[in-house]
Amino acid sequence: MAKARDSLFRHSCLEGEPEALQRRRDGPTTASATAERLIISRVSLKGVIRSGDYFLAGKTGGVIGAVVPWRGRPAGVAPAHVFSYAGTPRLRVGNQDCKVGFIPNDADIALFPILGSCSLTELGRPRLGEVTLENAAKKRSCRISDLSWSIFYVVLPPGDLPGPGDSGTPLVQDGLVVGMLLSFNMHTCKGIAVSADMIRDVSERTGK
Repeated sequence: MAKARDSLFRHSCLEGEPEALQRRRDGPTTASATAERLIISRVSLKGVIRSGDYFLAGKTGGVIGAVVPWRGRPAGVAPAHVFSYAGTPRLRVGNQDCKVGFIPNDADIALFPILGSCSLTELGRPRLGEVTLENAAKKRSCRISDLSWSIFYVVLPPGDLPGPGDSGTPLVQDGLVVGMLLSFNMHTCKGIAVSADMIRDVSERTGK
């Protein structure tokens, strides 16, 4: 498939979603709500950062989509729009404080160096069909309906949609992370994700 550089949405929701719903779905979460997710996060229990763990940024938060090699050390990958809403490049995951090191101009991706203990993510190439939306709190069975090299669309289960603070949740096929959820439309139950190919490309071309 040709490497078509799709234009990625740098906003929290897909086009056509009312502004009020955007704020309700992906606006700043309360610190207590995100803290509850951190309590059940594996990093809180083991001190090891890995994909699927929740993080706090200001009064909002999100999920680490992947941990990849970058500039000689591991780096976490998360949606850049979370830090735009938070108004700060700083984040806290478990007992570790981190800071965003790079945001490309062609993708809703932020990379932040990790100095503490972490587990690198095995990345795979997405394919049409069944996929699992998986973070430290919950797993959801979904389906990839359309894809290109850089982004793909995923059909989410009606009545069991992700909530505020779930941006960045990894999408898993055959035990490999194939993408990271950026946003979804509450009316169509369809989400948009950045592919693992795009995550790998950004980390490799900016990691020197």
